[in-house]
Amino acid sequence: MNKTFWIIFGILFGVIALIIIVSVFVSTKADKPVTAQTETAEEAVELTKAKDEYIQITIESAPIYFENNEQSTLITKARKGDIFELIGEKDGWYEISMPCGEYRYIQEAQTEIIEFIPSLPEEKIARAMWDEFGKAEDKSVIEADKKYPPDKDLNKNIDYGRILEDKYKLEIFHKYNVQPANYMKILTESAEKKW
Repeated sequence: MNKTFWIIFGILFGVIALIIIVSVFVSTKADKPVTAQTETAEEAVELTKAKDEYIQITIESAPIYFENNEQSTLITKARKGDIFELIGEKDGWYEISMPCGEYRYIQEAQTEIIEFIPSLPEEKIARAMWDEFGKAEDKSVIEADKKYPPDKDLNKNIDYGRILEDKYKLEIFHKYNVQPANYMKILTESAEKKW
């Protein structure tokens, strides 16, 4: 029985050591920068990832588009001074991160790359914004369902809902005079505090 115990103990010890080694290897691979998703290998080469870079709007009103061309759907307009996380650049357009979780496009000539460190606004403001974000999401879903009933065209419903979500959330950032690039800080705080 003593010999069996030590054999099982040795096997368990080896498995635990292997799990730890694999966990360390996977976590170091996860820290590598990730490039934006693209549809083709050519786009992957053309689209470069900007690590921890931000852009600031330099004109009074800058259109944000669904795709990187002016014939694409207009999402909303950013104001002079708005700051967004820069995801990549392609053909004179910057790909930026928006609150719905998707990337949108803005013309490079209407922005400048800046140094920016996202920060959490005062807790009272962050909480009020979080509550309004929830209402904006609900409003987006209701309006998308009316315009594109999900049982008739689910893809258009989802796209339109996300477009509205970005538009309404950007309005909330403007209302509270908080930079859009701080969205993830507010999101993280809301999860930690269970708002």
